[in-house]
Amino acid sequence: MVARIVRDDEVASSSLASPILKQKIMHNIYFLKSIKNQKIYTGYTSKNPKERLIEHNRGSNEWTRENGPFKLIYFESYLCEQDAVLREKFYKTGLGRNIRNAILSAVSAKGGYM
Repeated sequence: MVARIVRDDEVASSSLASPILKQKIMHNIYFLKSIKNQKIYTGYTSKNPKERLIEHNRGSNEWTRENGPFKLIYFESYLCEQDAVLREKFYKTGLGRNIRNAILSAVSAKGGYM
């Protein structure tokens, strides 16, 4: 797993993976924060998380249409799709939400989006 806190000035140009990893399809878990109501969206994608953010801000599904616009605040990258899918499911459980919230608090403490 590769984890990355995304700062406001990095969203447009952040490069997570090394040149070796860029040759592989990365599977990403990401947290978006609603600018509208401060809700957190947890998602999975095999796309670049910044590209997926753009799709969400265009209203790619009902929940993001109703709660957007969003900022990308955190993502984790995996080489194995199954690991990423299981991690996304975990973050949507009771214990997983607690850990997600701890991650978000750490992001906030480091000058992130909370």
